[in-house]
Amino acid sequence: MTTDTGRVAVITGAAQGIGRRTAQVLAAEGYALALLDREPVAGFEDALTSAGDVTDDEDVQAFARAADASWPSVRLGARAQ
Repeated sequence: MTTDTGRVAVITGAAQGIGRRTAQVLAAEGYALALLDREPVAGFEDALTSAGDVTDDEDVQAFARAADASWPSVRLGARAQ
């Protein structure tokens, strides 16, 4: 979960579709990734991944704490539906 560029992206809806593609593009650009989805997110070995629902406050808070523990300053967030 390190990044040579210091750039971190938080992406919800990252298991498939637009969210997954966004994560792939940003990973190729050198971003560290924090990924959340209701379904398990696979294929991003260096990413912080979490299965959770963005409509559940406990899931979101747990994910935010984990991301903050890894990277105190997140610069980019994306929500895919």
